[in-house]
Amino acid sequence: VSQSRYCPEIIDLYRNASTQNLKIYMDTGNIYDTEVMARNMQAVLNDKAYPLHYAEYSEGHSWANWRARIDDILLYFFRK
Repeated sequence: VSQSRYCPEIIDLYRNASTQNLKIYMDTGNIYDTEVMARNMQAVLNDKAYPLHYAEYSEGHSWANWRARIDDILLYFFRK
């Protein structure tokens, strides 16, 4: 079952929710169609002016793929 069947409802929840004090790191693989919904979510987050790091990689969507970027994620949130 594709993730994209469920994401539009979640994206609409964020679109209609009040803006929160958030800083967001978001990356996606561009295999298995996850990038389509990720781009939609990116647009919503940009419209709400959230601080956002967004990147796409030529990979699938799994722990094995994003664990190599865990240092970047931690630095994004905790670098002074």
